[in-house]
Amino acid sequence: LIPAAYPHWLGLPGAGIVSNFTVLIATYVFAGIALGCLLPALQHAPLWKEGALTTLVVAAALWGGRARLGDIRPAGHAMLTRPDVRAAAWVRENTAPEARFLIENFTAYHDTAAVGADGGWWLPVLSKRAASHPPLLYTFEADPFPGFRQGVLDLSHAVRQNGVDAPETLTLLQARGITHAYVGQQQGSVNSPRPILPPADLLVSPHYRPVYHHDRVWIFEVIP
Repeated sequence: LIPAAYPHWLGLPGAGIVSNFTVLIATYVFAGIALGCLLPALQHAPLWKEGALTTLVVAAALWGGRARLGDIRPAGHAMLTRPDVRAAAWVRENTAPEARFLIENFTAYHDTAAVGADGGWWLPVLSKRAASHPPLLYTFEADPFPGFRQGVLDLSHAVRQNGVDAPETLTLLQARGITHAYVGQQQGSVNSPRPILPPADLLVSPHYRPVYHHDRVWIFEVIP
């Protein structure tokens, strides 16, 4: 499995596609097979041995689960929050079905994909409105039209490099049919190196009109 994460060691292409974490969790497959092979041996074991093993497994699971509770940090890693859910309901009730939202995003996987960075990524699910960046599975699916995947990346690069108020960005938003900008409760901070839709910048721009604000969620109408 290790060469899958480091194919360049063998002179093969594909470096970066499979991460160390992916290789690590794949070892569970082999661990499951090994444990499964032990089950037949328990069929004829004394009852006390079965009970002891069951107790050991349950105790280990409880201990491990408690030890991992500290790894759960929703404050910094939860993409969807309650304010986002409320905002999505507002979007569903107050915007046209064809509305399309620019969301916080960043490029990942060695600049081969662009992904969401806050609750805006959930708008298609919660409000049935299109978002500028689809779920990550788009990188494994057939493009709905030629150049779709590259277009998603180009939009991310344009906003990050030029800013939300640059003429190039506004032209691209108009060409993509973007009608609104959505800043989620996490404000583009989930795994992202830097937010690209600072509310302070949008508020002073004549091209973005605030239409919704609750807690840290902002929604702006894009004015060409």
